[in-house]
Amino acid sequence: MACRLIPLGSGSGGNATLVEFGSTRILVDAGLSNRDMENRLESVGINPDSIDTVLLTHEHYDHSRGLERFTKKYEKPVAATGGTLLALNMPEHHIHRSVVLTMGQEHRIEKVSVTPFPVPHDAVEPAGFLLEGCGVRVGIAVDLGKPTAEVVRRLRGCQILMIEANHDLQLLRNSPYPAALKKRVGGSRGHLSNDDAGALLAAVADGDLRAVVLAHLSRKNNTADLAMKTVHAELAPEIRLRIDWRVACQKVPGRPVAV
Repeated sequence: MACRLIPLGSGSGGNATLVEFGSTRILVDAGLSNRDMENRLESVGINPDSIDTVLLTHEHYDHSRGLERFTKKYEKPVAATGGTLLALNMPEHHIHRSVVLTMGQEHRIEKVSVTPFPVPHDAVEPAGFLLEGCGVRVGIAVDLGKPTAEVVRRLRGCQILMIEANHDLQLLRNSPYPAALKKRVGGSRGHLSNDDAGALLAAVADGDLRAVVLAHLSRKNNTADLAMKTVHAELAPEIRLRIDWRVACQKVPGRPVAV
């Protein structure tokens, strides 16, 4: 096993994902309380102090809630785009150490290459991530309103993908959400629908892809079965059947995917 990805929690209640490349451990987002992140890491056999770096996709609370306390307690650096770090509005001494990432430029964490790329979302400078190490490529794109050409280009050739499948279009249309919130969620800078997640996967799935995690499902406007069914309908059977599928949930860590 060269690489392992474990969704610790995913959804509007808080997001955090562990990605391991050999002995290098990266926490993508820290949107759970510090105690919850500690408990969930330990439940999957990971000492929180063994994390090398926290990567932050964007500044929204459900991705950054536990950031300050976790990074200070364990003296871990936070790596994010300059816009995200500014939008956190945290004095430097509230974070152990910050590392500014530039879109499209490679950054090294131990022997792992991390490249942020832009995603359309209503945050200051949100990013997806391409992580490469131990001969494995991992793509992460959560909280994005549409699958842009740049997102498609970056995610091709990955062995593991974590992709947002936030809502079912009909459930969102008929949901009790106010009209303004429906417009935000379904807009081009909101969240990815199951249909768009399927279209994105159809555009990037190739012979290298081995595992897919569908993430950030809405509790009111989606179900795991709907997300999986809709995405699967976009893929040819020979592609769909060779992929190890997961749906990340909010309350407990998901089963690891490994390559």
